[in-house]
Amino acid sequence: MQGHTPHSKSVLKSDTKTGPCMSPDPLQVISDEHALQLELCNILEAIADALPSNPDPHLVQISVELLTKGWPPHIEIEEKCLFPMLQRHANDNPVLRGILERLQFEHVGDEDLVDELVVALELYLEEGHVTRPNSLGYMLRGFFASQRRHIGWEEDVVLPMARELFSDEDLNRMQGWIMESDHPRCTQRSIIELKSYARGENICSDCPAQGKVVPNA
Repeated sequence: MQGHTPHSKSVLKSDTKTGPCMSPDPLQVISDEHALQLELCNILEAIADALPSNPDPHLVQISVELLTKGWPPHIEIEEKCLFPMLQRHANDNPVLRGILERLQFEHVGDEDLVDELVVALELYLEEGHVTRPNSLGYMLRGFFASQRRHIGWEEDVVLPMARELFSDEDLNRMQGWIMESDHPRCTQRSIIELKSYARGENICSDCPAQGKVVPNA
């Protein structure tokens, strides 16, 4: 998995109408995903606590699923949407610039560690025993400790800062990005409807919430 670098060109698109689409609140989407990441941290801690005995294979399988299918899309939202939008507000804010640089640096290191963790956990599922419990325990504790600290910083500092700085148009664009991504979230449509749309297609053009049609495909 290759590390992300700051984006100089925005990938966001929107057609601002009457106000931001809050279906759901786009910043709350990130906060909700943080809650899921903290649950993952709890699972990884339970696996680490079971070592050097063999941990529960069911917990290991869940952690692999979350690390491979849940964690990368969350990082994508931050790297391709949230951080670039915050960066546009950081020209006269050296504190914000420093925060974003630090968070992006941590993402790169975390991505490398996730790759190693997935390999080690999948090997355990294949062989049925842990060959290097000390090494696995060290990686697990390093990752979930780092993630808890990282998430706490984003929850306590970054998201409140975004809510203070972002205009209605910013929120509009952010929700548009989410709806055009691989994992759109909307309170106006069922998950079956959302999954029926291809990535990049405008799924908001006939939104049942009148007056909240915002993104352009």
